[in-house]
Amino acid sequence: MHRYSLWLLPLSAALLCRLAWIPLPFTPLLFVAFVPMLLLERQVANNRQWWQASVLFFLLWNVFTTWWIVNSTIVGAVFAFLANALLMSIPFMLFRATRLKLGNRVGYLSFLAYWLAFEHLHQRWELAWPWLNLGNALAALPKYIQWYEYTGAGGGTLWILGVNLAVFMALQPRLFYTTQGIDKLQNRQPVKNAMLPVVLLLFPVLASFCIFYTYTEKGKDVEITLVQPSEDPYFIPDAAQADQQVATLLSLSEKALTPNTRYLVFPEAALPDAIWLHEFNQQTRIEQLRQWLRQYPNLKLVSGFTALQHYNQPHATPTASPYLQQPGSYDVFNSSFQIDTTNRLQVYHKSKLVPGVEKIPYQQLFGVLTPLISALGGGMGSFGSQPHRTVFRGTDSLGIAPVICYESVFGQYLTDYVKKGAQLIFIMTNDGWWGNTDGYRQHLHYASLRAIETRRSIARAANTGISCFIDQRGIVRSSLGWQQRSAQNGTVKANTALTCYVQYGDFIGRTALLLAAILILFTFVSRFTPHFSNKIR
Repeated sequence: MHRYSLWLLPLSAALLCRLAWIPLPFTPLLFVAFVPMLLLERQVANNRQWWQASVLFFLLWNVFTTWWIVNSTIVGAVFAFLANALLMSIPFMLFRATRLKLGNRVGYLSFLAYWLAFEHLHQRWELAWPWLNLGNALAALPKYIQWYEYTGAGGGTLWILGVNLAVFMALQPRLFYTTQGIDKLQNRQPVKNAMLPVVLLLFPVLASFCIFYTYTEKGKDVEITLVQPSEDPYFIPDAAQADQQVATLLSLSEKALTPNTRYLVFPEAALPDAIWLHEFNQQTRIEQLRQWLRQYPNLKLVSGFTALQHYNQPHATPTASPYLQQPGSYDVFNSSFQIDTTNRLQVYHKSKLVPGVEKIPYQQLFGVLTPLISALGGGMGSFGSQPHRTVFRGTDSLGIAPVICYESVFGQYLTDYVKKGAQLIFIMTNDGWWGNTDGYRQHLHYASLRAIETRRSIARAANTGISCFIDQRGIVRSSLGWQQRSAQNGTVKANTALTCYVQYGDFIGRTALLLAAILILFTFVSRFTPHFSNKIR
């Protein structure tokens, strides 16, 4: 092995992944981005070299693609880069172990299984960070991935890895054939060897085009107004400035509302005041909003806000903080509400919290690190959350999924709203934390995946970033640009039909998880029973 390969090949793979990621226009590079690492795995002398190369690849990929996290939190960025590099190297290490013990054909199958199982698990624990799940990279090309309504983004990951593996097979054909077949293989023309990756690449595209151009949006029309106030998320207003921020929200709304508007949507944490839930209807700010809503008797307001929950007992929940000068404790929530001119109130607390910023992962274990994380620019502790999805409903039973910011990155998570009757998805977000970087653009396009997976229209209200409407085919409509202080009105369709992905979830990930467990067991057994390994080969 050339001495420079240990860093040149991981560097080239990381650069290919970065060039293929949103918002750069080189997405097809992702279908060969893993080939340098597959070639390197054949060259490394031992497992230590392979682990070092894998960690380097994933560290560079994370830094190149999500460097903008440092604009929000330095400690969170450093933790995300390092933790993800180490975690993402695990499936690569398992793949090498399985290939060496069980042979090439089983080994390269395990490459697919381990990675898909990793992505599946990485969305379901307290360190969840699925931002770089491979299927997300195709979000800017909705015409090419309409079949996500059947597979979810996991299908995109399988497609990308499958093509990478097929390209590698074309470059290294003798690894996958018996000795008797090698002579015939050598006589094949290079063009014929390339047929498999070409077919694997083109067939899903053709299928997607057929779905895209034949799909008709379903459901009744619903008129919605989105407000993008473009306030600095780091600015903490005083009382007068808070009043002015709310006045701006209402002024922007009045310019866009029509007599037919059914919903008005404010972004995440749009209200500058934290509101105690036990006296919600008595809060001056809520009374102000309800008084204003009386001009529009058929209008419902959905908004993000910071909620406070009082408890009489200390440490009432794992995330509750004790009062300093009185008994009891309280929780802080990143929440949303739906109100109208009546006293009816519907509240949802954000459940998928950002690790290190909104939540200390496994707080019972790492809670002692909270002061250090705060001092380095991280969060002050963990927000409260709720374990179930809440669907907001109107008097006509129209169901709304009130998705808050980071939650829109989780595909199967959003299907729970739809199963409970959500016919539209409202995404309330604040993308100003990252500045004018790729972060808010990536976040926007990930919402298109959720529209395709669920066939639900999306109304996306951002404090700053991009507010827009997304149709059921994942196409972004009527967007407001970065730092544009405005409001816009649009009409979307409220669908009631359930897609295959909504009904069955991430079945690809679950299947891969089962297969990965079997492969790990076989790999472990083969260490002690060489005859078993020879039979599988």
